[in-house]
Amino acid sequence: MKILSVSNISKSFDDPLFSGVSFEIDSNDKIGLVGANGIGKTTLLKIILEKTPADSGDIFKQKFLSIGYMEQHLNLELYRTVYEEALSIFSFLSDIEADLDQIHHDIDNSTGDLESLVNRQYSLQKSFDEKGGLTYKSRTRSMLLGLGFTDTDLDKKTSSLSGGEQTKVSLAKMLLSNASLLLLDEPTNHLDINSVEWLESFMAAYPGAFIVISHDRRFLDGVTNKTFDMKHGKLKTYIGSYSDYIKQKELDEEQILRDNKNVQKEITRINAIIEQQKRWNRARNIKTAKSKQKVVDKLSLKLKETQQKDKQMHVAFDTETFGGKEVVISKGLSKSFGSQTLFTDMDLSISRGEKVFLLGGNGSGKTSLFKILLGEVKADNGEYKTGINVFPAYFDQTQSNLDEDKTVIESISDEYPKMGETEIRSILGSFLFVEDEVFKRVKDISGGERARLSLLLLMLSKANFLLLDEPTNHLDIDSKQALQKALSDYPGTMFIISHDRYLINEMADRILYLSDNTLTEYLGNYDYYLSHRQEKRFIKTGAKKNTPAQNDYKQKKEQQSKINRLNGRISRLEEEIGNKESEIAKLENMMAEPDVVNDYKKMLELSKKTEDKNKKVHALYDDLHELEVELSELTAI
Repeated sequence: MKILSVSNISKSFDDPLFSGVSFEIDSNDKIGLVGANGIGKTTLLKIILEKTPADSGDIFKQKFLSIGYMEQHLNLELYRTVYEEALSIFSFLSDIEADLDQIHHDIDNSTGDLESLVNRQYSLQKSFDEKGGLTYKSRTRSMLLGLGFTDTDLDKKTSSLSGGEQTKVSLAKMLLSNASLLLLDEPTNHLDINSVEWLESFMAAYPGAFIVISHDRRFLDGVTNKTFDMKHGKLKTYIGSYSDYIKQKELDEEQILRDNKNVQKEITRINAIIEQQKRWNRARNIKTAKSKQKVVDKLSLKLKETQQKDKQMHVAFDTETFGGKEVVISKGLSKSFGSQTLFTDMDLSISRGEKVFLLGGNGSGKTSLFKILLGEVKADNGEYKTGINVFPAYFDQTQSNLDEDKTVIESISDEYPKMGETEIRSILGSFLFVEDEVFKRVKDISGGERARLSLLLLMLSKANFLLLDEPTNHLDIDSKQALQKALSDYPGTMFIISHDRYLINEMADRILYLSDNTLTEYLGNYDYYLSHRQEKRFIKTGAKKNTPAQNDYKQKKEQQSKINRLNGRISRLEEEIGNKESEIAKLENMMAEPDVVNDYKKMLELSKKTEDKNKKVHALYDDLHELEVELSELTAI
């Protein structure tokens, strides 16, 4: 059943945002609204809510349609407790309760007309029961506990909550509303993985319809059956899950390329006719040429529209040195803040080339562990060391490394004074900072822009050990994909805190889960983690953990997982070696060119680059040999 219809709506703010947007929503539609940051997704939701007027077009809603809205920037009453704020969604029920209490008081004290009081009491009690008054408090408590709050947390003031906890309260209010259409703007922002998984299960089973703006690819895949794609001021509907949308979109792009090719061929053919007519230079020929030119102009407009591309972030991480095989080792690390113990007696080891993900609930101590390894926070007990020639660089999810008063271009030039303005502007352009945007103050740019600027500084560091704290937060889907590819190609070592399950699943060599002062290891990606959550392999963190003996089946699965992981690392190393050797060959060819042979300075520079790359290749071959030996030992078992 159709519950909402949008017809040909348009909106502009100084410049056009979108136009001619039309769609329908049925009662069982689960819609993902995707598109680049700033394309108008939030504005579209606010137009549906009538919080922002459209410039033109119409919206038709089912007569009794109720809409629940969770916006990206929360608006909670900070003086209330968690429980009180969540209950505020049922203010109409608490008002009835207050009226019933007053009536009870009046009846007990014989105040007013008894018959009128009894009749009103009956009417209010019936309304209270029909609207869920008997269960709304227990449902609210259950919802909050499901989102990860404890009974103790329910009495906390919302002003004392973290961003993630405030998001959960706002979510609880909206989900409890029982609206027939939910509008959610980035609901997974600031949520830990357990909360995202809970929300995904809830939304997949939600009986009503919803539109969700999200850059969480796995979440979208788990809850949607339709996708609205906003691009170039237009909206296109795709049927199916997020993965289905990606496949359909790729087919559309292929069709666009084919159409462009045909259009270009026709333009070339007509241009040849125009040139021929001009050469003949008769009145009739001139008239024909002008007529044909109009055809070319129309075709060119069509070609220009179909060939219009989204701006893409271009990222490429590299290292100047490879460093030792052991990247970081810790023994007996402990850390507490006041009465809160984060972890005790923790042992940790990360080797060169590994992609290790650190998961855990908000407040479990993940960021604190990073800052200990970086020397920014002192551990209470224990020790750690980084390997020889290991140079770490840190991506802080709060972007605290950025100076709020500097411009974007100053943030780069002050850090890398040897870079010229042309080079800086070029590299800023590859991170989507163009024209006057480079002169914006950091305090005036968006969260996504801040994240891109921090990533650019990280890329320029050439570090060989990246510690990344939520690197995909605030990035749109295209930027996430660009970052994921760059990280996959990165030859160094990575230790990553992330709630981006798609990223984890695609990249993780192993996962460390920090919970209840305990670090648990899973030797695979996110899917592996999900299937092995009950089969825990504990790393030493205080109390000894006794794991049951593995049966033959489990041992074989564990062994196969290790083999698959090693094969993956070997393939990546072989590809990287091939790329480096190609770069060396190009450098050697350049060194053989006559103008280089006679230029000592240039020859010296190229020779140094070749030598550095050869050292990297030798180190990669050493790693490859060790992995192949390890693989042969495993496959021989």
